[in-house]
Amino acid sequence: MRAHLEAMRLRGLSPRTLEIARVWCGRFLEFCRSDGAGSPGAATERQLAGWRRQLERRSSLAPATVALALQNVKAWLTWAHRESLLLVNPAADLVVRRPPFRSRRCLTEEEAERLMELPALTPCGLRDRALLEVMYSAGLRAGECCRLDLADLDMAQRQLWVRGGKGAKDRLLPIGDSLHEAVSAWLVQGRPALLDGEEPALFLGRDGSRLNYNTLSKRVRHFMTLAGLTGRLPTAHSLRRSCATHMLRNGAELRQVADLLGHAWVSSTEVYTRLEALDLVREHERTHPRVGRQEGEHSSAEPIVTSRRSPRSRRPLAHNDGTVL
Repeated sequence: MRAHLEAMRLRGLSPRTLEIARVWCGRFLEFCRSDGAGSPGAATERQLAGWRRQLERRSSLAPATVALALQNVKAWLTWAHRESLLLVNPAADLVVRRPPFRSRRCLTEEEAERLMELPALTPCGLRDRALLEVMYSAGLRAGECCRLDLADLDMAQRQLWVRGGKGAKDRLLPIGDSLHEAVSAWLVQGRPALLDGEEPALFLGRDGSRLNYNTLSKRVRHFMTLAGLTGRLPTAHSLRRSCATHMLRNGAELRQVADLLGHAWVSSTEVYTRLEALDLVREHERTHPRVGRQEGEHSSAEPIVTSRRSPRSRRPLAHNDGTVL
């Protein structure tokens, strides 16, 4: 299994994707051992079908999760057979059914504004506010947020490098007003209070080390619950989805949103066209509710976002005594 994961890593797949593959392939291996097969090489179609039935009987697993588990195991066994590590591929005839599409509700602009105001003015609260902003204002994935380093930020030029996205692709994003405000407060007042040693990560946990994916997800769900958002909404990815939806509703084109989010293609029938940096900045300013430019202001060729008030009046972060952070 380690060789398969290394092959996936060399293909440029994200650490999160590798972790998901490791978990499900490991669980299949445990099932094989408990069912009398000492290794995947001794697994049969019968055992694979038995594992599938076991997954489908678990009420805690959604159909999409079952499909993800089966896809990962099938990919592993198919790779092993192709590399001559297996004489027979027990997953050769395995059909993984795509679960029916279920639309996911995104936040309204008002809900997003309310969510951003919830974190307290404590070190962890300032971090959480910056996390919520970077996922909603810039459309980052949760894993991309966890991998951000201080070196990826250029606060003077209002630029953010997102490195090692899906497909090992890097992208340069503009930093809007609200995101700049939240990250600045975190860097000045929050991060130094949690920092332990010389950790390069932008976002830190309570112990001063890099914030991990599970903690980030729990914090987002916590604030979603506080905001009264229920149903299938409370996930970190819903903020990224809301970013894209709100931009599209405000007139952005699909290919422009795809560029912001780091997607390689818009649809199976449309050739992806990458925007020049200036076009991306202008569309981000014009269409995202938390980013903008006052009428008549000049836009330079650099991806710098100047200020215009969003639908929510943006005031500087301040303590209860009125001291501006």
